[in-house]
Amino acid sequence: MTRGGSVLTGGLALVLAFVGCDETRDAACAPGDFLYDDLMCLRLPVDAGPPPCEQQGDLTMYIRCSSNEDCCESARPYCSVLGLFNGGDWNCNGTVRVCRDERADDCTR
Repeated sequence: MTRGGSVLTGGLALVLAFVGCDETRDAACAPGDFLYDDLMCLRLPVDAGPPPCEQQGDLTMYIRCSSNEDCCESARPYCSVLGLFNGGDWNCNGTVRVCRDERADDCTR
C-alpha cells in the first residue's frame, strides 16, 4: 500500500486527498479516514432507565473529502454528506463528508 508523507502545504483537503487516493487500500484506517461506527438511541422518559440503542454504522472505513476530486476509489467516487445519529434518535445529529458510492447527501439543512 502506498501512503503519502506529511506535506503541510495546501491545507487539510490536500493532505486527505494525498493520503486517501490509493485503489489498493486495505481495511486499516489511514490518518484522516472515518470509521462509520454510529449508534442510534431512542428517547425514553427519564424514569424509564437507559435508552435502548442499536448499531447503525456499517463499521466500514471511508475517505473524508471536501469534493469529488478527493474521491479516487472507483467504488466510491462521490463526496457526499453522511448523516450520523451520534447516540440520538435522528440521523442528522451530526454529519461527515465522505467518499460514497452514490451522489446523495443524507442531511441538507
